[in-house]
Amino acid sequence: YFNNRITRRQAEKLFPPELLDRIYKAPLAKAVVEQREDLLDGLRFLPEEARIQVVNAPVHNGITPLHIAAALGRKKFCARLIKYGANVQVLDNEGQTPLDYAARLERQETLMFLQSCKSDPRQPPAGVPGK
Repeated sequence: YFNNRITRRQAEKLFPPELLDRIYKAPLAKAVVEQREDLLDGLRFLPEEARIQVVNAPVHNGITPLHIAAALGRKKFCARLIKYGANVQVLDNEGQTPLDYAARLERQETLMFLQSCKSDPRQPPAGVPGK
């Protein structure tokens, strides 16, 4: 399931087993982990309200697909999720935002991107992938 950017072993170290199990049962989270842009693109066909609900749906303990993308350092996926309505300031059950995940795991490029999105959390800045 994992390409050469993140091995299964790395994912197992990064995410607890119960979260990994739920990721593979949640199509959007699985798309982020497997870097399946085509699955994210299908979101554009949903009505806006449904799309926002889907991208912000927690996978486990309040962790959303945006938290997962931030933890993995997937800036492009963060941009796409935000474009489709993901809340940059959403909190998991421990009060952590996707930005906190990127900072804790030293995903500098993703961290800078998420910081730039805080002023208008629904729109990625101009010139980023996914816009």
